[in-house]
Amino acid sequence: MRKYYSTNPSELRHIDQLELSYLSTTNRNPIQEYTKDTFLYRMVNRVLRQKNIQFMFLFAFFLRDLYQQLKREHEKFLRKQLKNSKVTVYRGQIMSKAEIEKLKDSIGNMVTSSFMSTTFDPAMSEIYLGTSMPDDELQSILFEIELNLAEKSFPYADISTISWFPSESETLLMPGLEFKMTDNSIYYSVERKIWLAKLELVSDTIEKEDDRMLEGFGERRKMRYYIDLLMETLTDFCSATASLIETVFNQLMELFPREKWILAVKMSCLAQYNIDRNFNYTLALPNWDEALKYWLEYQDDEELNANIAIGR
Repeated sequence: MRKYYSTNPSELRHIDQLELSYLSTTNRNPIQEYTKDTFLYRMVNRVLRQKNIQFMFLFAFFLRDLYQQLKREHEKFLRKQLKNSKVTVYRGQIMSKAEIEKLKDSIGNMVTSSFMSTTFDPAMSEIYLGTSMPDDELQSILFEIELNLAEKSFPYADISTISWFPSESETLLMPGLEFKMTDNSIYYSVERKIWLAKLELVSDTIEKEDDRMLEGFGERRKMRYYIDLLMETLTDFCSATASLIETVFNQLMELFPREKWILAVKMSCLAQYNIDRNFNYTLALPNWDEALKYWLEYQDDEELNANIAIGR
């Protein structure tokens, strides 16, 4: 990260501050760090939008902390809103003409790819928005987002009490939220000279299916399930390299140093890579042997159900 910002003294100072005030303490406030006007929120969202797996793992520790805190705040938020079935939040944004056209073509369901900062105050969302004409290269758009509190989804919450800017009445939305758009959801307001877009939160069917599938599982068994999914993603992803696989699993081991079985999944992933990409069973066999060696250490671990991997 320092290399990336080597010519930006201001951001280098922010990196120093992050290491001193965040990484070196156990009393962390990731939401507050995220809402500061630094490289962090910009880089995190860029990495998520670009689906850059390697960089995602560089921020894995922070994304984990941010998700866990946002999940706790989401539960508090729902308890405070027991009398309401829905709430509406707003977001003002500058987009290119091409992005507006792409949004207009997204009729149906749209899934967010990055964190989305919104506010309960529509006037606040328009402060820096300005106006635009339909032919302008840059367009102003106001999102009106209806959150159905009964829908199962990734977390979102009112973070105004812990944000670096509490006066903004900010509600932070997790990536992966799914919204419904109809033919009339987005239109240009001649009177206001901005685009208006109405989104409605819908239930996350994938998360519901995962919840049903993993019901009754312990945390390590759930981790095994998701890491197996990660392995499938990496081996099915044509541009994945052996170096990327090494990086991803090494980062996982740093995050979960006690879970040595992750090394077994890593070796299995490298074996599959050598078969699928290099058509080389000779290279794959030592990887399978290493994977088996690690799995044998967990053959009595009922939670991980290692015998299935050993049987393969």
